[in-house]
Amino acid sequence: MGAIAGIFSLSHEKRQQINLMTDALIHRGTSALTVCDEGYISMSCRSNNVNVSQHTLISFCGRYQLVFDGVVYNCNKLSEKLEKDFPDLFKNKGAEPLSDTQIILELFAAYGPESVKMLNGVFAYSVYDRKEKKLFLFRDRLGVKPLFYSKFGNDFWFASELRSLMKALPSKTFNLAKLPLYLHLGYFPEPYTVINEAKKLPAGHYGVWDGTDISFTKYWTAEDFVGENINVSFNDAVSQFMSVLENAVEDSLLSDIPLGVFLSGGIDSSLVAAIAASKARGKIKTFTVSSPDAKHDESVYAGKVAKYLNSEHYEMPADEKALFDLAVPLLKQMDEPLADSSFFPVYIVSSFARQHVTAALGGDGGDELFQGYGAYKWASRLSNIGIKTLSPFARLLLSGKRHQQFFHPRVKKYFKSNIFCIEQNLFTSWELESEKFFLPKEFPDNNMAYSILSPQESQAFFDINYSLKDDFLVKVDRASMLANLEVIPPLLDHRVVETALRLPFKFKIKNGETKILLKEILAQYIPRDYFERPKKGFSVPMQRWLKSDLTFLQDEFLKNSVVRLFDIVPQYFVDDVVDKYMSGKADWFYNRVWTLIVLSQYLEQNKDIEIIKT
Repeated sequence: MGAIAGIFSLSHEKRQQINLMTDALIHRGTSALTVCDEGYISMSCRSNNVNVSQHTLISFCGRYQLVFDGVVYNCNKLSEKLEKDFPDLFKNKGAEPLSDTQIILELFAAYGPESVKMLNGVFAYSVYDRKEKKLFLFRDRLGVKPLFYSKFGNDFWFASELRSLMKALPSKTFNLAKLPLYLHLGYFPEPYTVINEAKKLPAGHYGVWDGTDISFTKYWTAEDFVGENINVSFNDAVSQFMSVLENAVEDSLLSDIPLGVFLSGGIDSSLVAAIAASKARGKIKTFTVSSPDAKHDESVYAGKVAKYLNSEHYEMPADEKALFDLAVPLLKQMDEPLADSSFFPVYIVSSFARQHVTAALGGDGGDELFQGYGAYKWASRLSNIGIKTLSPFARLLLSGKRHQQFFHPRVKKYFKSNIFCIEQNLFTSWELESEKFFLPKEFPDNNMAYSILSPQESQAFFDINYSLKDDFLVKVDRASMLANLEVIPPLLDHRVVETALRLPFKFKIKNGETKILLKEILAQYIPRDYFERPKKGFSVPMQRWLKSDLTFLQDEFLKNSVVRLFDIVPQYFVDDVVDKYMSGKADWFYNRVWTLIVLSQYLEQNKDIEIIKT
């Protein structure tokens, strides 16, 4: 667990930049560092493991070298497979069992890059073939672990974070063509980044760099499990899914490190905590941060669940001053523009948990897999022929209101992303087009799964492919790693995801009630009255803050005529957004203001990123 980085270059001088790259990742692994330099490659790994040599290794055959970040849950079974298939090589390696990282490397040596399919976990790793002078890069199925890469001529870089690449790249130019995506979604979706010279390795893929170019192979995709509905009764589905979920949570309970559970009091985190409590050898530790906003505070429910589970519960009250005092420091540590302000509470709870444990289980994934978000209901409503007919009247009735946007005649052009962006209070496609900001033609991807799914299911599948991977998981990874905490999401175990995608839609939502199958499972662990209530969710009161304690951010990054933001976004456009928000005409514009602040601050902090207008 930690971070990896590497440089493939014929130039020894360029390979020496590996130290700068690794230093930029110190927050992801402060205890130990290792660097290897072999032939054309320099690779490094940061870890909190005292025995960091377990994270960068040479295979027994001497041909392959590896750096690894992440957790693989089924290493014991994989070790048994190696011993069975190659008894002469592995059964007599001494009394010490193979480390998890050595197992992963030996699997590659034995079965090649397709061995990644055998791994169950969250990971990003690299294998260098010393004989063929090839570099292999791997990323887990759902994209929990980040991995960036860049190439210039015969030089190639990779790293767990963009800030690491930035230390070595010979040039950096702002990705002006993908700016509309950021304004529309609040993040740069895979494979794009904020700069033209770097990309994100696609989730569920491995890449091969041969010294001149990189090629990709997809080894897993969620699309393959859509449309294969399991033909079972509801009770049988509950039993089957419960078994899969219990295995996933039990496998994620790492025995060799102090581990806790994030417990918000909602369905997903309560379910993970309940199963963990039933499977752990002793008491589990649970962590909750109470929200300063009473409308979004679920700490009392989390406390009740923790008491029922007999967990060692820790609750931290988050006062508003502590939160908004973090605004500027955390803005500077985001690594890449990300307009999700819940970055702050994730950092708070991660820092709090890190005082007691080095890893924690989270509940990410339940909403996307079991229809937990309001956006999915909007997708269903707006696909109804009756609603389509009444759209002009709805627009008139809702004039000046946020929900009026759902009935705009051009919402259907980018239907799924427009629903997402309206829910997130961001810029719609038609608003961007009026300012000559055009979304890429290849967005969103032309996924065949959408054609066989209902509108609600399609909207959720869009989130799995985009916002889950490139917003929510990124937010958790960056915020938790700044606190030096590893977060593991058992609901995104690929076995759980595959099974959930196969479940009939009627097992996920019925008569407007969401997550019905998850609730049925949770009811077998805790009383229903502990969780049968409307969803709240933890958020910071950004709508109020930007008109009070954080107005200075507007002054510094949106009203200062010399900021570089105005080189890419017209100043009148920014002024209009800010004026409508501050005047009260459009209070929901707060997230648009925040999105622009995040981008502007990033451009001021990274002035070595050149802005080239075409």
